[in-house]
Amino acid sequence: LQNDQLHLVYQPVVSAYNQQIVAVEALVRWQHPVHGAIAPSSLIPIAEDSGMIVDLGRWVLQTACRALRSWEGAPGLNSLAVAVNVSPSQLTHRGFVGDFDRILSESGVQPSRLLLEVTENVVALGDDMIELLSDLRSRGVRLALDDFGQGQTSLRYLRDLPLDVLKIDKAFVDAIDASPTDEAIVHAIVDLAHKLGIRVIAEGVEREDQLRILRGFSTDFLQGYLIHRPKGEAEMAELLGVSRPGRPTAVGVG
Repeated sequence: LQNDQLHLVYQPVVSAYNQQIVAVEALVRWQHPVHGAIAPSSLIPIAEDSGMIVDLGRWVLQTACRALRSWEGAPGLNSLAVAVNVSPSQLTHRGFVGDFDRILSESGVQPSRLLLEVTENVVALGDDMIELLSDLRSRGVRLALDDFGQGQTSLRYLRDLPLDVLKIDKAFVDAIDASPTDEAIVHAIVDLAHKLGIRVIAEGVEREDQLRILRGFSTDFLQGYLIHRPKGEAEMAELLGVSRPGRPTAVGVG
């Protein structure tokens, strides 16, 4: 953070029906001057263990909001959302809400343009976390439960958590075109989410057969290397058509 070695890349989330970009997920990357690229699977635990996850999360949110504003200027982009992962340590930090409000105010990003992604382990924080998430959602922020199926979430929390979006864990999508069991599980998750009024993102889509099956299940949104790989801010601007006004390339997740 001090030496400006971090940067964000953005992976598009698209509508399953027409592949229009509805959102981009902000993903942090660390390019170390000696060790090279540090994998996120190493970076995030390091940040958690060192107590730096709050500072890192604040920087990610601030940078992602600035990027979102920089892409405005082409028709169709006014409802594009940016998805940002938020850890339990951030949410429980006493300065989180203040930082959140300040970043939105300084960037000029509307709360409805943010999709905050939380993981299943937030449920261990109990009713206080549900109250905080409900407060954020009442401000217009949309909430997603990330990596669903990876942890120990009780189905009760799908009822109690104020969720807009459910992200199916990549582990299930990986085998959806080879395992009837995983195919049935994904189908059941999509069906359950829709009955609860929750929209679904399937992440980790890498093969055409996966795409076909997920569309057949009426999955709402798709994310993965088959569709778009993560891109830097300038590449993302080009993909969105920001430099070519008049091309409406994005719609909203709402």
